[in-house]
Amino acid sequence: MRDYEGSIAFLGIWGWYQVKVIFFLCTLSFPAGYNILSVIFLLAIPPHQCYIPAHSNLSQDWIQASIPIQFNLVCDNKWKQPMSSLIYFLGSLCGCFLSGQISDRFGRKPVLFSSIFILSVFNIALSFAQSWAVFNVLFFMVGMGQVSICIVLLVLGSELLVDVPRVLFSSLALSFFYSAGMVAFPGTAYIVRNWRYLSVLMALPGLACFPLWWLVPESSRWLVSKGCFKEAELLLRFAALENGVEFPSDLFRSAKSQQSEQSQQPEQPQQPEQPQQPEQPQQPQQPEVSGYLGLLRNTTTRSITLVVWFLWFSLNVSYFGLSFNMTTLYGNPFLNYALLSLMDIPAHLVSWFSAKYFPRRVSFIVFSLLGALALFVIQITLHKYHNITLTLVLIGKFGVLASEGILHLLTGELSPTVIRNTMLSSAALFSRVGSSITPYILQLAVFYEFLPWLTVGLLSVIGVFVSLFLPESFGKTLPDTIDQMQVIKKFKFKGLCRQKDDGNSAEAPAVSETSLSEIKCSTAF
Repeated sequence: MRDYEGSIAFLGIWGWYQVKVIFFLCTLSFPAGYNILSVIFLLAIPPHQCYIPAHSNLSQDWIQASIPIQFNLVCDNKWKQPMSSLIYFLGSLCGCFLSGQISDRFGRKPVLFSSIFILSVFNIALSFAQSWAVFNVLFFMVGMGQVSICIVLLVLGSELLVDVPRVLFSSLALSFFYSAGMVAFPGTAYIVRNWRYLSVLMALPGLACFPLWWLVPESSRWLVSKGCFKEAELLLRFAALENGVEFPSDLFRSAKSQQSEQSQQPEQPQQPEQPQQPEQPQQPQQPEVSGYLGLLRNTTTRSITLVVWFLWFSLNVSYFGLSFNMTTLYGNPFLNYALLSLMDIPAHLVSWFSAKYFPRRVSFIVFSLLGALALFVIQITLHKYHNITLTLVLIGKFGVLASEGILHLLTGELSPTVIRNTMLSSAALFSRVGSSITPYILQLAVFYEFLPWLTVGLLSVIGVFVSLFLPESFGKTLPDTIDQMQVIKKFKFKGLCRQKDDGNSAEAPAVSETSLSEIKCSTAF
């Protein structure tokens, strides 16, 4: 169905249906935001001594309150602490890899609630871990469930909503509830210092979300792409009833007839061989996209995929680089992380305003440069001006988050429905590769104190350059098929390319001339 958004225009832009979808989906993002900082607080290393005198009287409660102390992740075993962070992010990476393909095949809603179930159950199981190895296995599963929720929610909301509600959901509402979870967790960690009790509390928001199964609809757009017109029609009839509009009787008639003709078309009998006719030039067939490797095999999706992967990777390195570096700053760590989480709200407000009125690429470049500038200036103020340093970190976080909100929206708008979840989950996979190596980027401070900040800032600058190749999606219809995708942006250097006219150029086909010109004079990533 080539014009899905035009077909469901009868629902209107705003109505009770759109309000309910935004509220329920945003509520489901709270558990994911509540758990994202667990990798920092659960693995935080308290003040300690590597040599404890024999006459010291340490209480068992103090020992069990911290994972690094209880499982001996300090001193000679201090390499284990970043390893646990890596395992958590590897779980997130695995969740990105699996959730996208499973969701594109079996639906958005089952994968969404399965991810919430995994997050909740393994958080509870985490509190019973008696060894570092068991803790890592369970922590891996927690990371897998956490990131899968974010990916499927972004895709489901993008497909259920259109126009202004979609922009509001993707760039503001979803991020607001996610940030609310992030702000709530440092306060919980401040009150509950024992990591076992904290793990149980981390499961409660997810358990509270299960009743929403009966209130959150499946993506009718995904159902149509799979040929499930009856199920999609039922959902849209209910949406029309909620908005108080009339449901058109012939909504999917053309799509149904086309599907029935294809299924009932008899096989053509073999015809006797005819004299061979000169072959007509044909456009090369694009291979069908299936899985992550299919994104690279198809020429239409390959270039955009590579650019999107790098941008998600670099932004996540910047995001977690700032988060992990907060432990080195002056002041109360709980207050610092609460301020860092609160910065999400103005960042997403500005991101939503920018997405509503300005082109995507321009907004992304401006916010990324703002974050990179703050990261570079931090080197001057780090040890001399503590309050200015904290302000610069918050500005850097603001720039990274605002550009991340634009990138999430841009990725969803450039991806067609048939592979949207696969594209977003593959991009999130590369973002988790970035977060996985972040704890080790911090170790670069051994060679030069400011090297971690320089690395993160440099990645942001490279991301700005790479984003110039992406096409613009502002004000354009969401694609449903590969054929409707935009192509990568090309830059032509006409001054360097002058074709010689030897008098025979008029006899050459125009197609070969333009293709030769494109090969010589265009630069595409």
